[in-house]
Amino acid sequence: MAAVKIKIILCVCLAVCLTALGVSGFMLYNDYAQRQNDQNAFEQLDEATKTTNDEAVPDETTLPTTTESTTFDADTAAKVDEQDFVHLAGDTYRNHVHDFKSLREINSECIGWLSIYGTTIDYPVMHTPNNPEKYLNLNFYGDYSVSGVPFLDAGCKLNGDNMIIYGHDMNVGTMFAPLLNYTGKSFAQQHSVIQLETEQGVIKYSVYAVAKVKSNDMFYNLKNAPNKAFFDQKIKDISQRALYTIGSQPKYGQKLITLSTCTNDGQDNRLIVIAVQK
Repeated sequence: MAAVKIKIILCVCLAVCLTALGVSGFMLYNDYAQRQNDQNAFEQLDEATKTTNDEAVPDETTLPTTTESTTFDADTAAKVDEQDFVHLAGDTYRNHVHDFKSLREINSECIGWLSIYGTTIDYPVMHTPNNPEKYLNLNFYGDYSVSGVPFLDAGCKLNGDNMIIYGHDMNVGTMFAPLLNYTGKSFAQQHSVIQLETEQGVIKYSVYAVAKVKSNDMFYNLKNAPNKAFFDQKIKDISQRALYTIGSQPKYGQKLITLSTCTNDGQDNRLIVIAVQK
């Protein structure tokens, strides 16, 4: 009898384990599928709201061939910036502007479109001052989404000293996941240009510093600096704590953009990428 009971208990335990594994597997698959659906929706929105300029260059333009390295470094980015192109792949570039009338007709809370050359970051940006984290788990159309939509800090303004934009680090490599690559300085040098499109025009920023901070770090208080001393102190402090800096320290009056995402090493840990308007 004892042997029979043991067999029954083992069978029950095995059944429970298999059921748990099945449920876990289904949840993982469902989560992955949801994130892929979110990404597909962004790509469709991207294509649907792109506009063309009669004076724009052809969709595909190859930069002149040189004997120098073809790596998309800061020098290459500068050349691209002069021509107002956006990097696609290899040496191919094209204009990249969205129709904000169409975007805002779909969702009036959209205030920009963020993109980084050579990465998958290519998303609308939302702003809801009276509901700061509204798009943490909502998609562009207001439905539930694990990916959410990048959003501007409630206390920031488009013409402020520092626009802080938050986005999820999705484990499928979407949303702000590429920001984690900025822990390496060489990656930052090869992807140094951050572009923000708004109704007022296209603004380009150059990466200055990357830092690991806590979610309540004092740097997040730099939004609209009351004076030069405040701005200078915040920049000096974050520069000293940064993983690295590139170029000269920003000066009071220069506009910043800060991209913030979670890291994989702690619930309250964040990675921020700070860039200066060009």
